[in-house]
Amino acid sequence: MHRFPVSSLKIDARTINRLDIDANLAEWLKSLIVMAHDLSIDLVAMGIETAFQHRRTCEMGVTYGQGHGFAKPSPVATVTRLLDHSNPFSFLPEPLPPSSAMTHAEDAPLVLVVDDDRSLRKLLTLAVSQAGYRTIEASNGGEALDLYQQHHPDLVLLDAMMPEVNGFTCCRQLRTLQAIEAHSPSNSSAFAVLTQQKQPFPILMITALDDDNSVEQAFAAGATDYLTKPINWSILKQRLRKILSVDNG
Repeated sequence: MHRFPVSSLKIDARTINRLDIDANLAEWLKSLIVMAHDLSIDLVAMGIETAFQHRRTCEMGVTYGQGHGFAKPSPVATVTRLLDHSNPFSFLPEPLPPSSAMTHAEDAPLVLVVDDDRSLRKLLTLAVSQAGYRTIEASNGGEALDLYQQHHPDLVLLDAMMPEVNGFTCCRQLRTLQAIEAHSPSNSSAFAVLTQQKQPFPILMITALDDDNSVEQAFAAGATDYLTKPINWSILKQRLRKILSVDNG
């Protein structure tokens, strides 16, 4: 893939057919999707036959699909009539749009994703975006502090193990910044009012550390919630909805 000018990549039907029974395969495929997006390579999921396969591949960020679920191989004239007079997606309930076409309302909650692992950061950003929220990214704690002061996100997804400024230190510093802003002399400003209304803004720590000491350290630093890796993406989306609905309710 590095040596040749690959513009598209097809994922074999046998891989797609095992998505619902092999969790490790799904994790491997997510890494492939991130790499393909970074290299501007179109991905095509082959062998789409069920609504689950279509929904699952769309959720993971695969842009295109082919298979008997859409239509069986047919002459050009037949395919043209099919596209002109019927919906080839009719067998699929509520198909999800590809990630590249996603747009969000300007007032949608803004989520700051902080992780030094580029691949995981991209996957987190994709999952948050598909849940309907706007995103910004930081690759380390220092960037996260700068972006917080510039954009004041509604939620921070924060990795714990990062070089230089780790997640625990970053969490404490974010809370310090928040406290300074809340008690600044300009409390009559619209921003100060907004800051006071949203105290404390949620910080969700996402880390491979699952020992008792790390959990206690995270909450002592000001974390709102704690989620361990490897990430269960369905649980993450439910946490996002719960946290942000409470924060904006």
